[in-house]
Amino acid sequence: MNEQIWKDNLAVIQQRWPHLAHRLEDTQADECIGALSRNGLWVLHTDSGQAVHSMYAPERESARFCESCHAESILFLGFGCGYQLLPFLKEQKFRRLLILESSLSRLKAVLHHVDRRDVLADERVELTVPGAQDEFLAWISVHYHPIWHGELANYPLRPIVDQQADYFRSVLQGLSEYFHIMAGDLSSQAFFAKTWFTNILMNLHHHQSHQRPLNLPVGRPVVLAGAAPSLEEGIDPIKEMQSRGHFVIACDAALRPLLQNGIKPDLVLSLDAQPLVSRHFVGVNPSGITLLCDIASPPSLARQYGAFFFAGGHPLARLSGLGVLDTQGGNVGYAVLALGKLLSRDITYYGFDFCFPQAKSYAREVYVYPEFMHASCRLGGLENDVLSLVFRYQHLQKEKSKHGLVYTPALFLDYRRAFGALMQQDIQPVGAAFACVRGQDFIHSYRKRILTLDARLAGRQESRHDPVLMTLAPLVAYFVRDNLKVDQAWAHAIDWAQDFLKNRI
Repeated sequence: MNEQIWKDNLAVIQQRWPHLAHRLEDTQADECIGALSRNGLWVLHTDSGQAVHSMYAPERESARFCESCHAESILFLGFGCGYQLLPFLKEQKFRRLLILESSLSRLKAVLHHVDRRDVLADERVELTVPGAQDEFLAWISVHYHPIWHGELANYPLRPIVDQQADYFRSVLQGLSEYFHIMAGDLSSQAFFAKTWFTNILMNLHHHQSHQRPLNLPVGRPVVLAGAAPSLEEGIDPIKEMQSRGHFVIACDAALRPLLQNGIKPDLVLSLDAQPLVSRHFVGVNPSGITLLCDIASPPSLARQYGAFFFAGGHPLARLSGLGVLDTQGGNVGYAVLALGKLLSRDITYYGFDFCFPQAKSYAREVYVYPEFMHASCRLGGLENDVLSLVFRYQHLQKEKSKHGLVYTPALFLDYRRAFGALMQQDIQPVGAAFACVRGQDFIHSYRKRILTLDARLAGRQESRHDPVLMTLAPLVAYFVRDNLKVDQAWAHAIDWAQDFLKNRI
C-alpha cells in the first residue's frame, strides 16, 4: 500500500464528497489481492483470484462499449480500480458518470494502490457507497434526471457484480421500480407539456392584481367530497354536516351530484388541464359557485366561472408568484385533501375510493351517465360505456368484497397510498390565501427572459438552478420522447416557447 497515493485520492474525495471521505477514514482497508497487468498497471483480484480488469490493457477494456454507447449517462456497477471509466472521461458526449460501489473497505484498499484523481476530480463523476437501497435511490434522484442527463445505461464490472450478485440484483430492482415511476411522470409531462404552457400563459394574461383575493380562514371543520361511488352514501351526512357549519370542499367531478342533491359546496377545486374537464360543469349555473383552479386549467372554464387560481407543480406556475397548493399526489383528490389540511384538523371525506367497486367508476349524476344514456342504443347500452371506463386500464387488480368484485388500477394504488400518507400527516392548519398577481407584467418579464435564452447553454448541468429555464423542463420531456439528445430537445423546447411568446401572447 502507498500512503501518499491514498492521501492524494482522499484529498479529492474530501473536496467533492466530504461525508464519503469521513466514512472512508473510519474504515479499515481490505487486505486485497492484486497483480500487475502486462502493461504494468495494478489490477485488483477477487477473493477467488479472478482479475477484476483485463490483465493485458485494463485502461482500454471498456473502449468498445464506450464507442458504441448511445446513452448520455452511465451507471458503473462496481468501482474496481476505475480503469473502465477512462475511455468515457475522454468523450464529452457523456453528461453523467455515476459509480455505485458496494464496499468501503475494498474502495479504500484500491485507493492505496491506484492514483484515481483523474476519475474522482471530473465534475461529471459521482461516487456513492450506499448503506441501504433507499440511500442509493435518494442519491440517484439528486444526481440524475433524464431531462438534464439523457438516457442512462449501466456498465457492470462483472467479477465484482457476480461476487455480490444479491446486492446488485436488489439495487437494480429498486432502480427499475424508481425509473418506472419516473417514466410515468415524464410521460404525463410530455403529454400535457404544450397544454400546460399555453393554459398558464393564457390564464395569466387575463389575470390582474386588482381582482379580489380568496382567503380561506382556519377554524371550521372541513368535509371533502370526491366523485367516486361512495359519495352516494355521503350525501345525507354532508348535508347534515354543512347545516352544522362544516366547510364543504368538492372536487370538480363531484359538483353536479352535490347540486342535484341540494348541496352547494363552499368551494370547488379543479386541477385538470384538459378541455374535457368542462363537462363536469355542463348545466351548472356559475352564480354562487366559488371555483379554485390550477393556473394550468382551461382558460375558457376559468373565465366562465371567474375562477381563483393557485400554482400547482408546474415550474412556470410556481414562478408566477401565485399561492402554491400541494399537487404531488397526481390527482384532484390529493389536492382537495392538501387544501383541507391547511384549514382544519377536523376532516371528513366521502367519494375518494381509488378503486371501482362493482366495476362502477363514478357516483350517480356525474356527467358521464347522462352522456352515455343519450348515446346508448340497442347495440351499445349504458352498461357497455360504463364498463369501458373501468377496463380501459391495462393493469387491474381484482378483489372480492361483501358487495361484489372491486377493480383497482395500478395507478390508483399509488393515488391511494399518497392520499393515505397525507391524511396521516400532522399539519398545523394555517389557513390559505390565493392572492392575485400582475399577470401581464409577469408575462412581459418572462417573455424578455425566454427570448434571450441561448439554447447551447440550456442543457448544461449548472442550468438546473435557473428557475426560468426550469419552466421549459416539461417541454423538454415532450421533445425527448422523439429520441432527441438532451441538447437537441432543449433547443426545440426553447424555439417552441419563443415562437409561442412572439406570436400567441
